Amino acid sequence: MVIPIYDINRRRGFPLITVSIILSCTLVFIYQLTLGLSTDAGNRFVTLYGAVPALILQGQNLPSIFSSMFLHGGWLHIIGNMFFLWVFGDNVEDFLGPIRFILFYLLSGVAAAYSYVLFSGNYPFIPMIGASGAISGVMGAYIYFFPRAPIITLIPLGIFSRVVPIPAWIYLLIWFGSQFLIAPSEGVAVQAHIGGFLAGIALAIIFSLGRRPGQTRQIPISFQSPY
Repeated sequence: MVIPIYDINRRRGFPLITVSIILSCTLVFIYQLTLGLSTDAGNRFVTLYGAVPALILQGQNLPSIFSSMFLHGGWLHIIGNMFFLWVFGDNVEDFLGPIRFILFYLLSGVAAAYSYVLFSGNYPFIPMIGASGAISGVMGAYIYFFPRAPIITLIPLGIFSRVVPIPAWIYLLIWFGSQFLIAPSEGVAVQAHIGGFLAGIALAIIFSLGRRPGQTRQIPISFQSPY
């Protein structure tokens, strides 16, 4: 898997909403740690506030569609999600503005949750948790707003690993394609990732109506590694 390190893309102001989401998810995760991630109390918390397809399809516990975006299942889960949000979220927030960005983020998360609910297959009672669906929407918006922005990317090849700049549209298409190679049984809500990404592109088109493409402040890419 190719790993984004940071993007070369200027922003005008402080990403207040992006940072607030990161802090909110972190505080919820700290609370989860106090319950114990694998204890009965921790499992009840996840079942109550996670998005359980069988319940949602029956019109029950609908607020969990929103609360599930702030829960995580472990350290790697939350660190990975928050890192991706930090890499891609600040510029999308900068382009949309804080109010439209938080609305965009929540709508992407809702679309991702319903993608999981509708295509959960043989796992109707397994709750979906995590911000990755909404973050996938942010990544969908990024590929629409900033397709040429360089993403400084780690390509792990053992002792031959390289850090290279890759245009955002190439990196994000690689990421999107990789989702079809992940089996849902591995505990990854790939349905939410795919649905969130596609919803993010659609919402980006809608939310950016009337704005000039020149406002994206893209930077020409160079394929010379900075390392």
